Amino acid sequence: MPQTSDIERGGLHLSQHWIDAINKIFLIALLAVSILFGYLLYGLVTGQLANATSSSHQDVQHALNLVQNISLGINISLSITLICAVVLYYESEAIGVILLFIAVFLAYGLNFVLDYISSEASKLKSGILSEATLGEMRTMAVMLVIPGSILLVYHFIDRIKNSRGGPDLTRMQYGKEIAKQKNAPRALIGAAAKCWQLPYCRDSYREKCPIFVARTRCWKQGAGCMCEENIVRLAVGGENSGSAPTAGSSGFIPLGDLLQKSESTTRIPTKLGPRGVRIPVNPNITGAQKRERCRNCVIYNEHQRQKYQLLSSVTTIVVPALVLLNLSPLLSLLQTLLRGIDTLVAHLQFTNASPENIRVGQRLALNLNDSIFIQGVLIFCITLLAISYSLRLLEYLLFQLKI
Repeated sequence: MPQTSDIERGGLHLSQHWIDAINKIFLIALLAVSILFGYLLYGLVTGQLANATSSSHQDVQHALNLVQNISLGINISLSITLICAVVLYYESEAIGVILLFIAVFLAYGLNFVLDYISSEASKLKSGILSEATLGEMRTMAVMLVIPGSILLVYHFIDRIKNSRGGPDLTRMQYGKEIAKQKNAPRALIGAAAKCWQLPYCRDSYREKCPIFVARTRCWKQGAGCMCEENIVRLAVGGENSGSAPTAGSSGFIPLGDLLQKSESTTRIPTKLGPRGVRIPVNPNITGAQKRERCRNCVIYNEHQRQKYQLLSSVTTIVVPALVLLNLSPLLSLLQTLLRGIDTLVAHLQFTNASPENIRVGQRLALNLNDSIFIQGVLIFCITLLAISYSLRLLEYLLFQLKI
């Protein structure tokens, strides 16, 4: 089953028996939540809860006890549902977003729906029973926000740590069989590392590699030990064959020791690089072909991954900071947007003669101002979405365009 493989990849290593049991508990608890919540919502929307307050004190007390018992059942069933959902589907990035959207709907969207499906929404929401029901829905929203937020934070950290969505370095065309080296020198900042400071640079080749001796980068010079076989031969002490490369060849002949020799001495194409080192150049491929080699090289893609780890960490700090610095303009923008939605819905209604419908463009904006909780949830969701799309843009730039 899909749940089995997901949990095994996540490292929980639950047996099939436990997975089946958790899945059954999840479905039963979800059904219980749906039935109990649907019953409360039915009583609220049909006005039965509001009308019950006009009954005798004994009947009102009975109805209140019933609402409280149903609310308790919802809280228990929802807790079990959320725990099972997290265990079964925690690797899905969508689950956290879904929980937050449901929480926003319960805390805010339901009031919005009631306002526009009935001209007597204020009556439906009045009374001790209706208030208790709406309070339970806000409690459900809080219960959903907690695991939803934790899951989103978990996926952000996991994305940064493991570069989720990055290239599979085991499938690179150049260097796919190379294991990580333990003795490679490490740069203080991985994103600024040179090719020989990355873990896929082979220890046996490094000391004699002209790129290493020149202290430069292979992707900057257009030649590296993974894509140019002659670099490898040079590193292991290959001898010069004494012939020049042919026009139709795809690479170099063995170079010999060209580290401090001139191009006329080596009789193969080179250019003078940093520190006086002669860097080989391949005249038989274009610059675009050289860049394509880099896109398929394990060393270059490891460098891209290091860049992603640094920039994604910066992104998760900068985006929330920008939101906080522009909090007031952002709230004003939200209020303007909500007024626009109010006005649009009011114009789409069939009856607009009532005072409630004449004063369009105010309900949502007033609700936003009156509730700090709603403001916090909306800003939190906007911040998470901004971070998510920023990380996706970063992935596209580094792993697709290979900038």
